[in-house]
Amino acid sequence: VNSGKCIKTIKGASGCSSAVFDNDGTKILIRKCSEIVELRVETGEYTETYKGHENWVTSAVYSNGGYRVLSASLDGTIRKWNALSGSNYSTIYIRSGKVTSACFSPDQTKILITSAYSRLIELDAETEKSLHVYEIPDKGLISAKYSPDGTAILTIHDSGYINVFYPETGIIITHSH
Repeated sequence: VNSGKCIKTIKGASGCSSAVFDNDGTKILIRKCSEIVELRVETGEYTETYKGHENWVTSAVYSNGGYRVLSASLDGTIRKWNALSGSNYSTIYIRSGKVTSACFSPDQTKILITSAYSRLIELDAETEKSLHVYEIPDKGLISAKYSPDGTAILTIHDSGYINVFYPETGIIITHSH
């Protein structure tokens, strides 16, 4: 479709702050205030509502394969959900408070968490034990994602800086926009 025309409008997404596709593009996770809703792309039908966070949800992502959902919230928690049943099977409490994002590593063995206090926290995805805590010099850390090969971490800051961080070497490449 190269027309640039809207092919589908999904109603009822008021309060939506972001959305992400699942791996095969058939479902969408939408962050709405303190909950996450899932809907089918073709029909716009809501298929699941993930409730449990006590403050704004700051990120929600599917795992590779789409069997798990990972969400982060300003309530200081990360929640792991079973995407097939909608049940919350694990809640991780982050001592540094407000969590601004969370994602799985490309191989699904780690979880990367950002906090409002400029900390990158890497956890083992199964045991949930801390593997690394990185202090990032620029305050206002909003989000972080792994590179496709997992060797670098991209961080975005509310100050307008974007960093590429290489954990193995400690090198940080900073870009401003």
